[in-house]
Amino acid sequence: MHKDLYDRYSAPPHPGEILREDILPQLKMTRREFAAQLGVSRRRLSELLLERRTITAELAARLDRALGLGVHYWLGLQFQYDLWWAQRLSFDDVRAIGGARRLRQSETLRRSEAFGRSETGQPYLNDLPRV
Repeated sequence: MHKDLYDRYSAPPHPGEILREDILPQLKMTRREFAAQLGVSRRRLSELLLERRTITAELAARLDRALGLGVHYWLGLQFQYDLWWAQRLSFDDVRAIGGARRLRQSETLRRSEAFGRSETGQPYLNDLPRV
């Protein structure tokens, strides 16, 4: 069973682990049947279940359609997993940009204050109607 609770020292579960350990056994489907239901190759599904592949927006939409848990659920799991690992990297090769002052979060939020509109007035992707 996947790690329900994790602390800062243990990685959150990979979405493939949740599918492999929790969801597939409840569905009582083979990997081949589940891949066919999702409309993906058995290899693609197997790589995800073995935690060698990530959840893409397209795959999250397929999982949402099949399981009804929501696209954001799957993308959120992937984001938490990726972020946990990224925060443990050293980035020794990255240097601060000389001469540039550090940006404050309030300065970077100006764009979002336009309620999801770009400078040209066009909506961002999250404003587009859901299909």
